[in-house]
Amino acid sequence: MIAVAVFFLTLYVGYRVLRSSKGSGSDEGGLRRRAMSFSSSSMLDGAFPSSMQMPDPVINACMYFDDCPDEAAMLDVIQKLFEYERFRGVPRRVSGGAWVWADAASRPQDHLREFRCASTEALHQKIEEIKSDPLLYPQGPEGPQTDKPLFEFVLLHNESRGELSCVVARVHHSIGDGLSLMLVMQRMITDADGAPIEVQIPGKQGGPKKARTSGSGKMKTDPASTLWALFKVLTLGMTPFDTDMGYSQKRFNDGFVHYNGQRRIVYFPEMELSFLKSLKESAGVTLNDVLMAAFSGALRRYSEKTGVEFSTGREQARALLPVAFPRRADVVNDYSRCLRNKWAFVSAHFAVTPASARERLQQQAAEMNVLKTTPVAPIQSFMQNSVMASLPWFVVHKLVGDSFARHTCVFSNVPGPQEPVYFAGRMLRKIHMVFPNALMQVGILSYNGQVFMNSVVDLEAQRHPGLLSFSFAEELVELAGELNVQVPTSMSDWMQENTVNA
Repeated sequence: MIAVAVFFLTLYVGYRVLRSSKGSGSDEGGLRRRAMSFSSSSMLDGAFPSSMQMPDPVINACMYFDDCPDEAAMLDVIQKLFEYERFRGVPRRVSGGAWVWADAASRPQDHLREFRCASTEALHQKIEEIKSDPLLYPQGPEGPQTDKPLFEFVLLHNESRGELSCVVARVHHSIGDGLSLMLVMQRMITDADGAPIEVQIPGKQGGPKKARTSGSGKMKTDPASTLWALFKVLTLGMTPFDTDMGYSQKRFNDGFVHYNGQRRIVYFPEMELSFLKSLKESAGVTLNDVLMAAFSGALRRYSEKTGVEFSTGREQARALLPVAFPRRADVVNDYSRCLRNKWAFVSAHFAVTPASARERLQQQAAEMNVLKTTPVAPIQSFMQNSVMASLPWFVVHKLVGDSFARHTCVFSNVPGPQEPVYFAGRMLRKIHMVFPNALMQVGILSYNGQVFMNSVVDLEAQRHPGLLSFSFAEELVELAGELNVQVPTSMSDWMQENTVNA
């Protein structure tokens, strides 16, 4: 019966996808334009089962400077953000149950907090403390009750001479996804002379939407590929659980993972982008393939060092990848529409079974090529925003909970500007994206020739958090050796300084 139901649901969704692809897809005009998508509204309603005890979905962008910007400059940044509908508004439910943004009477100073930290260690501890602070009040009859827009800036002044200070930009995920926030950031940054800088963000421009490809060509849209992708999406919550290899969240009797609040940020080595590009070019793969393969090797190394044997060849670890979709040029330039949650989760296998770093990279690239050349992502997007939006909440909770419980982590990679930029009058030195989640969350941002990476881990599941980042560095070094790529001195120095954590 289940197989029959999935078959007919697959045909129905396939028909809807083909029908919707022929329309304009316009969401312009009137209240409909202002109503949130299901992806945005679910951030407020809560897509997870209550038993998972998830906190507010808050994106923390940790921006490091020699000194924090002064208060006047920060208030000016906040005032500019008020030009955007979602940064000056608060979520309100209207008749019919839809969410819209209603303008709020908020002052820039209401969105600014400051702390003084005696050292870099104290600064990082403060980030740990605030990363899960809620931006919403408890639910009321019309939804979350708040009198100010759902964002804030936290200035962390480092009083240790010569050490970096930090500004933590905290934004509720209902306001927008990573690509949207990068588009907004583009209007807040300048070069050293104060001139605007345009960030080259893949997929932001208008024009026809083209599938990103790797190796075998463009996306396949034939009936067989579409049905395969539909089946993959519809049955994700029924697939086997990932192998317990010593780093997964504890699963309880109800089958869900639980957010226990014991999350810690693990910082990975800062990587030279040129080094990663050399690996990419030598192997003939993408930069994301290199990063995912290196993390695959880190997972395997962590497991082996903590007593787990890879003996069957059937060990499995998967990531949920948030895939952002292009925005039309007219949307990008519209302050009321440029902030969106136009993305979908795609399930991808980590290459944990091959024995060598190079073999892991080859397998990872093959896995990613399948996802790029089949319509899994657009179908998943359609399911999230069209099909799931029509389902009862208890069904949505079940689907989301089942999917998350079957994965090892969420893996996010967002490109940033590749030249020095200034924010609120201060030169940005480095940046990290921190997002506490039910699963281990891996966040990667590139900026000014460097790649900054961290994972937010469950301390109940990962007893040796420093071992994961060290294993990642080991994997990159092994891969460089197999591809005859020179390892930067900065990587070798980091490993020498952090060996104790392993």
